[in-house]
Amino acid sequence: MKFEYASGSICFINVLSSTVRSMPRKSDIRAKSRLDGILSNDLQSVLRWAFVVVYLVMVGTTIVTAIPFVFRSAIEWSQMNSVLLLGTLTILVGVFVHACLAGSVRNAVAFFLIASSLSLVAEYAGVHWGIPFGSTYHYHEDIAPKLFDTIPVFIPLAWIVVAYGPVVLMRRLGRDSNNQKKRNTKIILCSIGLVSADLFLDPLATSVHAWTWHDDGFYFGIPLFNFVGWFVVGICIYAPYFHFCERQPKATDYRKAFYDGCYVATSCGLIVLAMIAVWLRLRSVIPITATILTFPPMFACWFIRTIPGSGLRSRIQRSLAAVPEMSGRNSK
Repeated sequence: MKFEYASGSICFINVLSSTVRSMPRKSDIRAKSRLDGILSNDLQSVLRWAFVVVYLVMVGTTIVTAIPFVFRSAIEWSQMNSVLLLGTLTILVGVFVHACLAGSVRNAVAFFLIASSLSLVAEYAGVHWGIPFGSTYHYHEDIAPKLFDTIPVFIPLAWIVVAYGPVVLMRRLGRDSNNQKKRNTKIILCSIGLVSADLFLDPLATSVHAWTWHDDGFYFGIPLFNFVGWFVVGICIYAPYFHFCERQPKATDYRKAFYDGCYVATSCGLIVLAMIAVWLRLRSVIPITATILTFPPMFACWFIRTIPGSGLRSRIQRSLAAVPEMSGRNSK
């Protein structure tokens, strides 16, 4: 009995010792973590540069396809369908790549589905019943292909692109992403940003007869209730997205700040191009002024909330705090 007990003890000790020997040492764990960090950094660097290349190609293609719409005095829509669809798809790919890298694939797919489906419903209701845009309207008969024989395919795709911009600018607002008040603030501000985009997009589109309103309105022939409709559609898009999908990026996440910076710089360039088109076609500063009054504060909000990830705001605060100390020393 004693012999069996001793044999069992020896077997247990042998198994335990072999298990301990097979366990990785702390030095091995540290080396592996360093290796994983190097590989992760290399992968992030590759993804970053791949994003830059893909994004530049997409933006370049979009600008090239947009130039005819900016500088041509008259547009033959039957000859521009392929150019219009190509430009929309290329910038849409750029937006999707950015949404995946700056957020997640899950959030990108969710936003695309929410924005495209809700905008398509709103467009269908607007074309047939004038809800929620205040009047019925129709798209140019030469724009193709069309969904339900009334809505061009590029329209819900364009809604995704336009609606995504305010998300990038506003999602860093507020430190607590789980705060209901902060989420509601983001939803309202993003909806205002969506309306701001339509303040110059709608006059520009009606000037080239991309669509025609059946009831004349005060703002370049556009019903004022149209902008209320855009705000309502914005609420419907952003509310489910910010409540169930989007989470605020960390202030120290330089990678996402880099991607957002590329997107914001591109958006500024495209807005400037649109402003040139507005001036050439409408010869009015009203849409340009409306854009200047609304978008720069949103860009400023993004800048203040994003750049501090690199320590800019803390350095500014330290500099401001040092001013009284320096003045006190100089007085002595």
